[in-house]
Amino acid sequence: MPAGRVPARGRPRGRARGHARGSAHGRGASDVGQFKSYDDPDVGNVIPPFAPSRPVGYHFGQPLLRNTMTKAVEFFSLFFTAEMISSIVTHTNSYANEHIFLGTHQSYASSDGSWQDATADEIKRLIAILIYFGLVKVVGDVDKYWSKKTLYHGLWTRTILSRKRFKALMALLHVVDPASEDKADKLREVESFITYFKSRCLALYQPRQNLAVDERMVKSRHRSGIRQYIKDKPTKWGIKLWVLADSSNGYTVDFNVYIGKAAGQNVSANGLGYDVVMKLT
Repeated sequence: MPAGRVPARGRPRGRARGHARGSAHGRGASDVGQFKSYDDPDVGNVIPPFAPSRPVGYHFGQPLLRNTMTKAVEFFSLFFTAEMISSIVTHTNSYANEHIFLGTHQSYASSDGSWQDATADEIKRLIAILIYFGLVKVVGDVDKYWSKKTLYHGLWTRTILSRKRFKALMALLHVVDPASEDKADKLREVESFITYFKSRCLALYQPRQNLAVDERMVKSRHRSGIRQYIKDKPTKWGIKLWVLADSSNGYTVDFNVYIGKAAGQNVSANGLGYDVVMKLT
């Protein structure tokens, strides 16, 4: 070695270095045969026969007569059935009576201190107002929807439900049985409601053979432990759903709500993607 030159530290030199390289290449060459090349023909999967238990398409449970199912509210009622509305009425009144008796919501009580029982018609009107809020934007306080000022005379909210009753129903609205809630479940306040809604999605439509499973964000600014943020989505803040949909038209056949990694949703050894697909199919 010429004087003054210091060999690089940690680097093998001479024959030993070449031998190490050859050994590495040798091991890699023995593994190549395990993989297919671009010249190998593709072997397709065996697709099972498509044999649905009922005809493909919509199933309303009754004959579709002429001039029926022509209004949006009729389609809405296929999912928000009279049974569902009645259940909301029962649970809301149960929850309201309990909390007013305990003295926590006295401001929503009647003049005699009792709760004025909600009715199915009031719940429908409440839902109508919430949809109306989404269609007609008023900047500022929600009370402006009931304002009598000239600027707000075109609003219909006052004709649907009084402001006081709206706030009372919103404060004490309950869609599940308060006595059956599991405090460890993040979906405890909507679990049975979601289960019933999903059963309607399944009952009303028989999907075609090609289905898709993907995530979907439902826009929401509510405050809870299930709200998610996904920066790459058009809807960044909201509730994340895993959805099974018909590829031909996008109909939601089934869905599950994502409640977070540390919320009892254990991932199997096959991975999250596998678990999502298997639960929905």
